[in-house]
Formats: sequence, C-alpha cells, structure tokens
Amino acid sequence: MANPFANVSFKDLSRVAAYLGDELCSEYDKQFPNKYQRNFDCDVSARTTLSFVIWKVLCELKEFGELKTHPKDLLRRAVYLMRHYEYRDYNHFTLEWLCRAFTRQFSHFEDLPPKKDFPICWIPWKFYGFYDVQEIKTSDQAARRIFVTECSTLKSFGNFFVCEEYPVEFTKIAGLGGIIVDKWRCVTMIPFESRDEAALFIVQLADLLNTDDAPDYEPDNPFAAQYIRDVVAQAPVEQMQVELERKAAEEAQQAEKERQIMLHGTHVYILDFGNGLVKIGISNNVRSRISQAKTFGQITVKFAVTEKGFSLDKALRIESDCHYFFRDKRVTKEVFRVPYEDAKAYLESHALVLEFDEGISQ
Repeated sequence: MANPFANVSFKDLSRVAAYLGDELCSEYDKQFPNKYQRNFDCDVSARTTLSFVIWKVLCELKEFGELKTHPKDLLRRAVYLMRHYEYRDYNHFTLEWLCRAFTRQFSHFEDLPPKKDFPICWIPWKFYGFYDVQEIKTSDQAARRIFVTECSTLKSFGNFFVCEEYPVEFTKIAGLGGIIVDKWRCVTMIPFESRDEAALFIVQLADLLNTDDAPDYEPDNPFAAQYIRDVVAQAPVEQMQVELERKAAEEAQQAEKERQIMLHGTHVYILDFGNGLVKIGISNNVRSRISQAKTFGQITVKFAVTEKGFSLDKALRIESDCHYFFRDKRVTKEVFRVPYEDAKAYLESHALVLEFDEGISQ
C-alpha cells in the first residue's frame, strides 16, 4: 500500500498538526466538562504540545511509513519542553490520553519498540505558553527569547511572526548572574499565517536547539530537523527589514507634515473610528486628541483636519456649525453617528481639508 504521507511537505504536516491539536483539545473539552478535566484546561501550552507530538508522528509516517518511536517517548520529550512540567507539576494525564487517541489510529502500541530512556536534564530551551503569549527561552530570567507576535506593518508577509529578541546594551548584576537590559534588539525571523502554526514552530525550534546542544542525542527524524533549519534559513528577514525601514521613513515624513500643519492656529478635525462614529472637534494638536480617544478604547482609523489654522473664535464657530448640522446624529457631545465621508464633505464646505491615516507618528 502506498504511503499517503510520502509526498506531503513538512510545512503542510505542520499545518495539519496545528489543526488536529486544536480539534482534539476542543473535542476533549466537549466530552469532559470543567469538573472532570483533572487540572487540564486545554490552554495554549497543552494544545501546542499536543500538536508537536502529532507533528512528530506525521513526520515518522512520512519518512518511514510507520511509527518508529513509542508514543510515550514522544510525549515525554514534548512535555519536558514545557515550563509547566518543571515548575508547576504539570499533570499530563490528558495529554497522554489525547496522544494515545491519535496514535492508536496508526499502530498497535505492543508492536512498537519499547520505551527508551533518554537524557532530559540537559534541555535548556523551554516553551512558555500563557494565553496570548507564546515564547521559548532558557529560563525565567533569560534575556534572550524567541516569541510569537503580530506586526501590522508586515501584513504582506504574514499574520504572525516568530521573532528573536536579545539585549545589545546591558548592565551585569554582580553576584546574581543576571543583567539589566538597557537596549533591546528585535529581529523579525519567520512569517506564518496563523498563531497556532507559529506557536508550534517555536516548540519545534526549541526541540531542535536542544538537540543541537546535545551531540549524543539522535533526533527522531533527521529530515524533520533539517526542515526546521531550512525554514529559519529561508526566512525573508532582509526583505522584512527593508519594509519596516520604508514604513518608518514614511511615518516620519507624514508626522513632520502633520507637525508643520499644526504650528499655527487652531484646527477643526474629524476622527474616524471605523464603526460608523466620528468625533468633530478643535485642537492645535490633533495627535493628543487621538491619544485621548485611545484611552477610552476608541481606535482611530483615519482623520481629517483643516489645512489652515484659525483663530480660536473662528475654529469654534466652524465646529459649532458642524455640530448643529449633524445634531440629530449626536451620540455624545462631540461624537456623531455619521459616515466619515459625509462629515469630511461638510467640513470641506468651510475650508480646505487634509486627510491622514491614523497609523502615523504613534
């Protein structure tokens, strides 16, 4: 019988593993309500660790057509990569149950090689998964870390990114073996479409880093290990850095243009919150008004401002006229349920108006 996994790429196996890990945990949640979960809540650590075990199984099926490693050995290595297991007496009963539920589809356990003892005390890289935080580092105090984050500036490359952050300027703390970081350097490494894929990758990377640090340890599947190295090597780091620098220069240029506009007089502005609401007000510093709006949870998509600054009295008159024109759409004193384009068009009947994206000069 032909091996159905033989022609599947390791990248696609990772995507399948991330999906199956999430599905299995979701199904377990349905079968066992909270009081029966035995201290297991299917958080991001558990889901990602289960996905890692599934990925290892799929990799063996791809390369060998059968399981070569006992599921409990795969599980042991996976849970020992987790911070929970070492520091919080992590109960992996459910992970074992889920791993067996998955692996029994491909093999009878009695036909597999017996469990082996492998060194685990040397594993320095641990997976930290708390809610929306996924990262690996060598200890709680480690300054160097690899983590998952979002970056709207790099949307053309992916939705989530595995990044490395390390100190470039720091002060050593005598006697404590630690440092105080004065300046960080963050390197965007690898783009991914989903957070689950990115989180799975950092566990795969931790496994590879730990393997590389232990020359006497043979990886379960050298081809899978090479895949992780290739992903790191092929990441478009330079292209992403160029895009970040281009965006930063663009933002600086627009910020300077905005600053020049605001040098003289009082301006009338419209903030677009992107949800059908706009704010109409006056200021000689619109950016401060945007910051105040954020404080109250109002996210500004873009804004329009009069090109010319007026005397305070004239600016108040224009603002008052706009407020009166949209009086039946008022939500609060300066907020109206009016389409942004309609509000901007009415302001343009009083003066020339400039428009800016909100993503500048933050």
